[in-house]
Amino acid sequence: MKILGIIVFSCYFLIAFYLYPPGLRQVDVFKLNPKLLPFWSKFIALIWIIFVIIHAYFIRRIEWTENYFLLVGVNLGLVIITFTKDKLEDEFSIQIRWKAMYSAMISFFIFIGLGGSIRIISPDIKFENGFYFLFMLLNASLIVNITYYYISKYKLKRENK
Repeated sequence: MKILGIIVFSCYFLIAFYLYPPGLRQVDVFKLNPKLLPFWSKFIALIWIIFVIIHAYFIRRIEWTENYFLLVGVNLGLVIITFTKDKLEDEFSIQIRWKAMYSAMISFFIFIGLGGSIRIISPDIKFENGFYFLFMLLNASLIVNITYYYISKYKLKRENK
């Protein structure tokens, strides 16, 4: 299991190193074209997510709150899918990508607010571990991001035909 943790850690490190823009002093968000992973990495991410779920099933720990590898592995796959180019990447798809990121950020804050308000309403409910709760919120917001992006692209293609 340690080798899988090292693989996941090195993948996160390499993705962050690849995506982070060069020249820290020159970063302007409005002029920045996002650096994205190649198109084929989306398929690797889907294979990775399937592997993580099958691995969790075979060790009989499919519950999110008991398996760090399942939680972090699915998050890694979702991050790779989120930051992967499409075959045809143009300005409009970049605009949709920014809107999807914005909607994911809003949904993340809404999820955090809902979790906090549930905690205020009934203090008996305890979140077992804040790490699990945070990663589940991150996964949910990444799913919102991916869903918004692909639904918007699908609607655009349908309107253009």
